[in-house]
Amino acid sequence: MRCPTKVIERFVAWTQAEFVAAVDLFSDQFEPGDPGYGCTREFLWTFKADFSLQLFAGSRKEWVNWSAERKTAWISDYGPERQDQIEEYWIRKPWNSPVIAVQGTDGRFYVWDGNHRVGVAFTASLRTIPAIVGLRKSYPSQQSSVRHLRQSSEE
Repeated sequence: MRCPTKVIERFVAWTQAEFVAAVDLFSDQFEPGDPGYGCTREFLWTFKADFSLQLFAGSRKEWVNWSAERKTAWISDYGPERQDQIEEYWIRKPWNSPVIAVQGTDGRFYVWDGNHRVGVAFTASLRTIPAIVGLRKSYPSQQSSVRHLRQSSEE
């Protein structure tokens, strides 16, 4: 499923300040010292319509297991309301709610917003998802990270 051109064009037009404003609410997901920790202004922000799931920290199996555990807990607490299940509304049009991912201090990518969506994407055997991505300005091999990000989205 391809991201509509209008969605891509909307994000391409965003300035760094607009990205920072959109992601700032989620910048508290990690504690200082964790690889995914960082202030919004420490990243160069972009939109990737086809961000590779392989770039996320954690294995596919770990994400699938985590997602299944969360879903079981949700159903136990709230019941099996199909219209509320992420598989019913997000997987069809994931570009309506892209995840927010940042490059960790270890070079892997961490989710600031959208863990459940990433888990569902792995469970559904998707290879890519739309994401607002923060690349660390200070990462030692930033150029290779940018190349890797571009190459992975071309596969």
